[in-house]
Amino acid sequence: MSDEQEELTLDNIGGGVATELFAEELGKVLGNILDVNTSAKAKRAITLTATFSPMKGRDEVLVTVEVKSKLAAPTGAAATIFVGMRKGRAVAVEHDPRQLQIRWDEESKPKSLDEKRAAAGE
Repeated sequence: MSDEQEELTLDNIGGGVATELFAEELGKVLGNILDVNTSAKAKRAITLTATFSPMKGRDEVLVTVEVKSKLAAPTGAAATIFVGMRKGRAVAVEHDPRQLQIRWDEESKPKSLDEKRAAAGE
């Protein structure tokens, strides 16, 4: 082997493919950390695997690089539902049918904080 050639490193294997693949997975991990729909405390992981397959003469080796990430799963959402019978079949609704529901017209309907800010030009 010639001394003039650059020795193999993680940075130059496959023309830098390992570094590029790692950077791509790192972006996924960081995006997952910033996603408010995932657990803030869940651990994330990036696994880089280099597989070396020597050829018969042992002077050539096929190197395969794989990078995988383990992300936090989205958090679940919960809602309370009310179940009962209507016309002989089971049904579910989100509002307690035993409680009076206030029907607002658009003018008197309470505004959310965002709606109030938008109306005030903030």
